[in-house]
Amino acid sequence: MNSLINAETVCCALLGHPVGHSLSPVLHNALAARLGVNMVYTAFDVDRDGLQAAIDGAYALGIRGLNITVPHKQAVMDLLAGTDESASLAGAANTLVYSAKNGGYIGYNTDMTGLLRAVTSDGISLKGADVVIIGAGGVARAVFCMCVQEMVRRVYVLNRTKEHAAHLCAEIAQKTGFHASEAMGLDGYGTLLSKKDLQAVCFQCTSVGMHPLTESMPVEDPAFFEVTKAVYDLIYRPEETRFLREAAARGAVTHNGLRMLLYQGVAAFEHWFDVQVTKDMIEEVYQEMRHHLTDKKTIILTGFMGSGKTTIARLLSEMLDEPLIDLDTEIEQRVKTTIEDIFAVRGEEAFRDIETRILKEIASADRLPFILSTGGGVPLREENRKTLRETGTVVYLKTSPEVVYQRTLGDDSRPLLQTDNPLETIIAMEKERDACYRSAADVTIVTDTYSPEEVADRIIKKVFSS
Repeated sequence: MNSLINAETVCCALLGHPVGHSLSPVLHNALAARLGVNMVYTAFDVDRDGLQAAIDGAYALGIRGLNITVPHKQAVMDLLAGTDESASLAGAANTLVYSAKNGGYIGYNTDMTGLLRAVTSDGISLKGADVVIIGAGGVARAVFCMCVQEMVRRVYVLNRTKEHAAHLCAEIAQKTGFHASEAMGLDGYGTLLSKKDLQAVCFQCTSVGMHPLTESMPVEDPAFFEVTKAVYDLIYRPEETRFLREAAARGAVTHNGLRMLLYQGVAAFEHWFDVQVTKDMIEEVYQEMRHHLTDKKTIILTGFMGSGKTTIARLLSEMLDEPLIDLDTEIEQRVKTTIEDIFAVRGEEAFRDIETRILKEIASADRLPFILSTGGGVPLREENRKTLRETGTVVYLKTSPEVVYQRTLGDDSRPLLQTDNPLETIIAMEKERDACYRSAADVTIVTDTYSPEEVADRIIKKVFSS
């Protein structure tokens, strides 16, 4: 942010409801600092009834530029002195530029240009592609318009209310002459699965999966991803939604909405100040935005027994000078007996109940960031996965069954491996648990060919590179 605010300082702002989660202030103040623009940018929470008063007040105060976000992108169109072609086509504006000549604000839609720059930078070509759009709101409309401009082959719009999807398809057809679209309810994806050769680019344009309801998905069936080759979830908090994790697990290329936010913001800034933002600056600001997203410093290690959690956690604790908590040790200290005895006397389910309770107590305590090493079965319960993700950055140490077998050979302290064929047991259990580990994880590190010190170093680089 500008460290010298004076009478010449220009003000720009975001209007929306809610806006507390927004990264736009980070983005624009970072751009201003790098370009030497005397500007401050803030965010105002404005409900639907207050939009006109906010626009009138901003103009009266001479606020140079405004960004408009949910739920105002379409409603603001009636309050403008003019619009450019992008806003007129999309029927929505997300960037407003002060115009004394026109006696109001001129509206632009930089969502379209921002998303196209993001898609292009990711090496994805839309020309001739099939596209699935989930949602029928303002962002979905901008995505649809971009797809038409990029000459896609066909667009499928899935929405909770099919009528809204149909209305969007009809509106785009009327404005652009593009009729190769089909509207469906969210449960209509089965029609897509019947198209065996379909490999679509999917844009998830709803708020489903946004923090704090991070385990929600607009389409719950993992089979949906059989017809996708690339998936964009335009949410950026969390950085990787469950929707993206499920898509990646089934081979799709995945991207979140952070670069779209970045590029639409760059375009807005260029409109306001008639400047050109360089590629180097864009990348610097992107990394700064990612840094602000990574607000969790606690590191949590998960993985199968023998994956090295205890050893690597100890190394991380030393390297980062953060306290170490070993969940298994914590359980034994609190229950005053060994985990092996808990299994033998009370059974596995009772142990899992104890594990869940103590994990929640650790997570809810008011303490500085720490390193947490978990037991191999912690992520099996959905409530535990939720607790882990809300507590810190979760790292899945993925280790092959053969390596686990060698590391645990002769170890009699692991109740679940007391079988006639431990290797077969490990293979079966790892296969069963892998999806749970992936679902909980922010970062996955394959450990087979690395020393504990190398794994710890890789974790630090992954977690703190942003």
